[in-house]
This record gives sequence, C-alpha cells and structure tokens, in this order.
Amino acid sequence: MRGEDHSAKSRASSNEVQAGRVHAESERRFHDLADLLPQVVFEMDATGRLTFVNRNAYTVFGYSEDDFARGVNAVQMLAPAERARGEENIKRVFSGELRKPDSYLAQRKDGETFPVMISSNPIERNGKIIGLRGIIVDLTEIKQIQDRLQRESERREKLEFIVVNSPAVAFLWRAAEGWPVEYVTENVRQFGYEPDDFLSGRISYVDVIHPDDREHVGDDVRKHTDSGDRDFSQVYRILTQDGQLRWIDDRTWIRRDPSGVVTHYQGIVIDITREHEAQEAFEQKTKDIEMVNHMAIGREMRIIELKREINALLEEQGRSPRYAG
Repeated sequence: MRGEDHSAKSRASSNEVQAGRVHAESERRFHDLADLLPQVVFEMDATGRLTFVNRNAYTVFGYSEDDFARGVNAVQMLAPAERARGEENIKRVFSGELRKPDSYLAQRKDGETFPVMISSNPIERNGKIIGLRGIIVDLTEIKQIQDRLQRESERREKLEFIVVNSPAVAFLWRAAEGWPVEYVTENVRQFGYEPDDFLSGRISYVDVIHPDDREHVGDDVRKHTDSGDRDFSQVYRILTQDGQLRWIDDRTWIRRDPSGVVTHYQGIVIDITREHEAQEAFEQKTKDIEMVNHMAIGREMRIIELKREINALLEEQGRSPRYAG
C-alpha cells in the first residue's frame, strides 16, 4: 500500500510539474505575442501591482523596465482625478462583475495626460480570481481626429448658416447632360424649389433655365470648359417653381480630376432680378431723355431757321430785321 501511495503521489507531483510547465509555456507565448501588439498589454495582481507589461508600455507611459521591476501600481498610471474611479472599477472586476471598456485620462511618468480606453478581464486559477489582464488603447490620435472633425463640423454649420441666410444659392453640378445637381443649399427655396427636387433627380438644373437662354448658357459652359478656364460667370434667366422669371448672376468654378477631365461645376447663383430691372429702367429713362433732348434741339434749330427766313423777307421789303443775330 505504501508503494502505491508513493507511486500516486509521485504521479500527482509529476502532473503538477507538467501542468506548471504548460502554464509557463503558455504565459511565455502570450507575452511574446503581446510584445508584437501596438497597444499596451498588462497584467496585475490582487494588490494592483503590475506584474507584466509589454514593450509598448515603456514607449507610451515613459517608464523603464527598472521602474516596472521595482513596482508600479496600475492606478498610478491614471490621472489623479481618475484614480478613485479606476480603483472602484478594479474592485468590480475582482468581484466577478463583467465590465465594458472604460475611457480614462491616463498619465505618463512625466505627468502628461492623454485619453485611453481600457478593457480588462479577470485572471483565474483554480476557480479563484488572482489578477487582471487587459489592454490599453491610446486614443490621442482618435481624439485629435474627433476634435478636428468637430471643428470642421462647426465651421460647416456656420458657413451653412451664412449661406442659407444669404441670397446666394450654392450648387454642385455633375458634368453630365442636364447638369444633375449633387448638392444645393437650402435657400434654393427662394425660387420655390425644395433641395430634394434637384438631389432626387426629379428636376435637373437645365430644366429651370429659361428656354430661350438654354442654348447660349450651354454654349458658354462648353466654351469655357474647352478653353481650360478655371472659372467664369454668366447672367441669364431662370423660372421659379410657379413660373416667375428671375434674372441670376451665375459664378461657376470648374472642377477637374488629376488627369484634367472635368468632373463637376460648382457655383454660386445670385438673384439679381431687382438690379436687372433697375438697370433696364435706368437705360430706358436715359433713352427717353436723349430723345426729348434731341427733339428739343431740333425744335430750337427750326426756330432759328424761321427767324432767319423772316429777317430775309423783311430785308427784301426794305424793312429792318425783326430778330437779332
């Protein structure tokens, strides 16, 4: 019996040794793999002490291998204002609560802070949680991109507000038959149309140009396109949704791809109906004045001629001229 007990203990001991070797080999492979990742990978024990970090942790947090060898607490790598929340979340994971990734403000060794996303899971051994293993994603670039996009969005909103509340309607036309509209500002409603009338393709831009102007507008576009011009302007008539005539000033820029092929036309369309009508009224008034002046001058010349004729008749009769000069 003693021999059997000794043999059983020997086998058990051998199994434990073998299991330990397998575990150690598994840990080594995990650590080797972790060193290849661009994120920070860490392991910590129940006290919060970091027991492993991959090589990228040295670069991201500015600590050396000696620093980690001497002992660094995981919470120490968070900004002071975040540490209480970090400790509370660590306790929750150790209690078996599953946690979603959390965003924190981390802190480098030199005190610089930066945004991160931390995801962690418990390390279990023999059914007991002995530590945590997790990954830290540096969100600095993502945050910079988000901030840049936010600023761009705010600028676009401000520009959109300015354009929508101005008389200028912005268009982006595709360089195709009928000049399909790919973008138009909401203030196109001043002409009675909804933006979706154009964007859906129900109406192409050429449809709103006055029939008598379509040919010369098209010829002008082709002329400037073929000449390699970057921009041009036109004045022509369009019809509103209810059929009213409007004069517009169209200022267009030609967009080309890297090979020089025209892909789009983008432009600003401004309603100049009042200005055009005022100019026409001014020109008509000028013509009327010129005509009156011409008539007045002609009348004065005729009066002078009549006076001369009367003087000549009086002289023939031997009488004195009635009119001087």
